[in-house]
Amino acid sequence: MILSIDTHSNQCSVILSQNGKLVSSFVSNEPNQHDKLLAEFTRRTLNDNNVTINNIDAICMVAGPGSFTGLRIGFAFVKGLVIENNIKLIKISTAEAYAYQAKEIANILSKKKIITIISGSSGKYFVIEFDKDANPISEIKSKSEDEIIFDNDFLYVGNFENKSYELHKKLQLNYLKPIGLTELSYLKSTQNKFVDPDKFDPDYHFEFIPRLK
Repeated sequence: MILSIDTHSNQCSVILSQNGKLVSSFVSNEPNQHDKLLAEFTRRTLNDNNVTINNIDAICMVAGPGSFTGLRIGFAFVKGLVIENNIKLIKISTAEAYAYQAKEIANILSKKKIITIISGSSGKYFVIEFDKDANPISEIKSKSEDEIIFDNDFLYVGNFENKSYELHKKLQLNYLKPIGLTELSYLKSTQNKFVDPDKFDPDYHFEFIPRLK
């Protein structure tokens, strides 16, 4: 039984799964509410399914890149749970999660690559390339919107906003779906890809620079 948590963007998700099957999920897209919603969603998930934290075999966290504040809140919450309750920990990169849920569509549409574009700060985006089977083939890069060139041979996924390219929204690839995180977290657990909570930190990739008024 795995509890998956995602706070990399405005979206706040708490997902319960068992043996790779989705059991329940709470998802909100209300911005700047992670600190209020995360504990409540977790409590409701456990209570609604007659489960206690002791029944959870592992907790999966979407590690970034993404919102600095959202990741910080999510990591603090998850780290407290796994250390206090001695629960196994799974760490998934945001880009990997987006690419994984898009690989079937990429193959159906005969796309050569999957390009993940994730909103950062100060108008920058995190861009990572994957092959059509969701294997990473590039390092993470920071780009402005003007530096991103769209190619019809590639499938673009992520929480970016761009009026010139709307296919990813039509295919619902602009957010992380509960079923995708369910499948990927289960795959990681079967491969024993657990991480040490003492070395568990968000993948910010770039230094947080607060905006000045």
